[in-house]
Amino acid sequence: MRHMSGDLSLLVRPKPEKAESFRGYLLRVSTENGYHNPNWMLRQLGIHPRAYLPRDDVAKLASVLNLADHELSNIQSRIVGPRWVRVGSHEIHICAQERRSFRYCPQCLSEAPYHRALWEFKPMSACPKHGTYLLETCSKCYRRVGWARENLLECGCGADLRSFRPRSAPDKTVDFCRLLEKRFDGQPADENCAMHPAFQKLSFTDLLNHTMFLAAYISGRGRGTGRQLFYNLTADALREVFDRVSVILADWPNGFHLLLDEVRQFTEQDVGKHVGLEAEFRSLYTNLFRKQQEVEHLHLIRAEFAKYIEGKWFAGFVVPTSKRLSDEWSQDQSFVTVAEAARRLGIHPSILRRDIAEGSLAATTRQMQSRCLRVLEVSEVERYRNARENLLGTNDAQELLGVSKHPFMKLVNAGLIKVVKGPKVDGSQHWAFKKQDINEFIASVTRQAAYCENADEPVTFAKAIRRCTAKGLCIVDLIQGLLGGELKSLKRSTKVTNLRDLFFNDTDFRAFLYNEKRTIKWAVTIREASRMLGLNEEATRHLVHKGLLETTSVAIDGRLRRQVSLDAIERFNATYVSASSLAARNDTSAKTVVIKQKEFGIRPVTGPEVDGGRQYFFRRKGSILCLI
Repeated sequence: MRHMSGDLSLLVRPKPEKAESFRGYLLRVSTENGYHNPNWMLRQLGIHPRAYLPRDDVAKLASVLNLADHELSNIQSRIVGPRWVRVGSHEIHICAQERRSFRYCPQCLSEAPYHRALWEFKPMSACPKHGTYLLETCSKCYRRVGWARENLLECGCGADLRSFRPRSAPDKTVDFCRLLEKRFDGQPADENCAMHPAFQKLSFTDLLNHTMFLAAYISGRGRGTGRQLFYNLTADALREVFDRVSVILADWPNGFHLLLDEVRQFTEQDVGKHVGLEAEFRSLYTNLFRKQQEVEHLHLIRAEFAKYIEGKWFAGFVVPTSKRLSDEWSQDQSFVTVAEAARRLGIHPSILRRDIAEGSLAATTRQMQSRCLRVLEVSEVERYRNARENLLGTNDAQELLGVSKHPFMKLVNAGLIKVVKGPKVDGSQHWAFKKQDINEFIASVTRQAAYCENADEPVTFAKAIRRCTAKGLCIVDLIQGLLGGELKSLKRSTKVTNLRDLFFNDTDFRAFLYNEKRTIKWAVTIREASRMLGLNEEATRHLVHKGLLETTSVAIDGRLRRQVSLDAIERFNATYVSASSLAARNDTSAKTVVIKQKEFGIRPVTGPEVDGGRQYFFRRKGSILCLI
């Protein structure tokens, strides 16, 4: 490099060839000027190396090479949108470019030592002139040939790239690559081209888009792999993929139908309860018809997919989104899918499927080869809507009442709130309540509330529940006190919509808590609990220590003391059983019971050999199963 009029200039300044790639040209210039690699050369020229050089750097490089700006800008790829670049006169998605490897045809390099622009496109897997696969590895060191090297015609290990002999490519692959070359140069296809005429007429960009879309589903075994496919597959795997693409384009549309059959084959085992185009064809259908900006040029694939569905997909029912497949298809307005019904009702589809399983909603099945598509009559959906508006789930009911879930379920379990459906009513997994019953309950509780605009230190309903809980009471005691007249509630408005609108006088509420505590014994000491459980105190304290018997802190005479609630004792008896009690029932010893349980694979949760406890205890369900 030398100074010319104060400017930097290279000693050797070759002109770019007509079909030369930009990076190949930089490597050739670097080689002829004796630099270590193109990036090192650019840094010496004050240009930061990057995948796509900005306009100012291109102008600087053109000045150094004594070229006009357009001579370089015409061969350089430049960004025209998110993940789209312009190469020559064509806009290409960057996934179609091979940026990692130096791909080459040894014979072409021998005839003319420069890198062709077409070699940078992944679908261009073969040389159209010599009928052989392009290489991207060195046959001597077996490593990928990269761009950061010293000599254009040599690998980093020193091997001459022109000396290698690549394998011959299939005729259809060579024809396809020749078609790519013709369309890239803006020329029509050869008369004897084996590709389908419809693809011969496509622009280079559209042809590349169709090719890349098909390649994604060929390599992904019908699932589609998106852009990641082209970064993860090896060179040999990519050759196989584009070999099959060329077969599909030559045998259109039969080859495409075989690909769709393959997609369905690999998705069939996962469809299960979900049926329909999206379930059966996965992202292929979604990407073709729901991502318009991505596939606006895939008109040949979209049209043939619609014909395939119309002729080979026997669903018997076309969902609304499927109407985009063909304008001639008409939708049966008397039926809707479960997903569409859920959308109209504003609920999650899982709720509809649950109610269908429980018999609350009638569904119709349509045969779809080996599976069935489940649809609902519009009239049945409307009937379900009317019935649902009069029924409330747990969340809606507690919101209407104005309390959280835990207090609400205490009212339900105490029988203060009527239940229509539920685990303890008809075995349903979810609770259901009539809206009218909830409103009547609210009216019965708030009917006696006195109007009071202002009150000294008012106690809100939520705060009243927290105070009751701290004293060992619950919302049930509070509501019963209101209904029995033992506690007076207040309201600031003549209209009360839920329990949150109520409040209490602090003095009256303190008196209520004091009276309730005197009449209700809800918890006992650990010593009293041991007598109720028939255990000694040491064994009971061990159960407390292990968390098997729950305790709570209670304020007694100004001090917090640990006590066991009667509910906790009841839960413990319902959950656990001692080995000694089982032994008494079966006229044997506790040790024998433990041995027998172990033979059935049932281990005690506590005991001398488990955690040093005084007695063995088992979970009641497992013990009963092996002894009956």
